[in-house]
Amino acid sequence: MVEDRKMHFGQATTSGMSSFEPTTQESLTRIALTGFLFIAVDIAISNGPIRQWMQRHFRSWAAPGVKLAEVDKAVPHISTRIVSSLHILIQIPLAIIVLLSPDLQADRLYSKSPLTWQLVTTTAGYFVYDLYVHTVRYEYTANLVHAAAALSVFLTGIYCGVLHYYGAMFLLWECSTPFVFMRWVLHTLGRTKDKFYLYNGLTMMAVFFLCRNLLGVGMSLDFWRVSGAELAHPRPGGVPASALWLIRGLNLVFNFLNFLWFSKMLRGAIKVLQKSPAAMEATAEAQVALSESKKKHEE
Repeated sequence: MVEDRKMHFGQATTSGMSSFEPTTQESLTRIALTGFLFIAVDIAISNGPIRQWMQRHFRSWAAPGVKLAEVDKAVPHISTRIVSSLHILIQIPLAIIVLLSPDLQADRLYSKSPLTWQLVTTTAGYFVYDLYVHTVRYEYTANLVHAAAALSVFLTGIYCGVLHYYGAMFLLWECSTPFVFMRWVLHTLGRTKDKFYLYNGLTMMAVFFLCRNLLGVGMSLDFWRVSGAELAHPRPGGVPASALWLIRGLNLVFNFLNFLWFSKMLRGAIKVLQKSPAAMEATAEAQVALSESKKKHEE
């Protein structure tokens, strides 16, 4: 299988099957080890001394009136957010380096390097973990669909040895993840009336919209343009048309989820702004003014 892959894609890739490129077995081993590593980190965070430490501190940070039992129940789910944030903090800088490479920009469909192989296999390992954790701790259907679709995209790119540049490009969608994590923590602790909750939420929305809904659509259009040219004039021994159509279809799924999630954020932000201290104060002042106006009218 490995030799077939080398012969099949060697003609079409920028550098052929170079010495730095891992075999299919090596790639799968990297992915499995990375996935197990993320799972191990999750288990370490959500159990034992670390969990006890988080429960103790989260109890002290919880707002008055918040049920401590609910805080304790939420602690195991924090590990998922921490692992996700760690993955992003490591991968985003690497993705930016990849995107700034002139050699990789020149052939966005087939170009690759040792760094891109590390990037895509590590991210595939993360999505193995993500799929596992969302299956075991089922929270939202959309998250499960996202994990399965993302894993499918990266596995396809790894097996075919293509789309590494776009893998780095679409990793930038995750820049909003740390802000989403912080919002969840503040909401769990009942800190929804704090100014920091409002500021974090607005920043989260701005980054999400910029990276996913604005740049994300631009990235998707570029991918459809480049993949369309490949489908119209395929390179000998190049990526199968079925693989490109699979990733095209999943790209539509990702964009749909992005707009779905942003619409939910927007509705939530409107509710928060309506309940914010400034809004409540303005409402109170309006009620007082209306009351005084009625009194004068009655007099």
